[in-house]
Amino acid sequence: MARGIKRRLRKVSDAVNAEISAMTNNDDMYSRGLASEGYLGGYRDCLMDVLSVLSGYDPTDRSRTNWWKL
Repeated sequence: MARGIKRRLRKVSDAVNAEISAMTNNDDMYSRGLASEGYLGGYRDCLMDVLSVLSGYDPTDRSRTNWWKL
């Protein structure tokens, strides 16, 4: 069951990354730096945390918080 969920999470993550890339203006350094800092970037990070947990990894390694240690 987790395999199908992980597959879907990767597909959604790829779609979110594509949308972030489409919104980024490569000629503007601020656009490149901030494109992933909005809602879509947070959504992508959340998907990666869930994928990490399903894969047996501790997502705390990606963040500065200890929320996953609760």
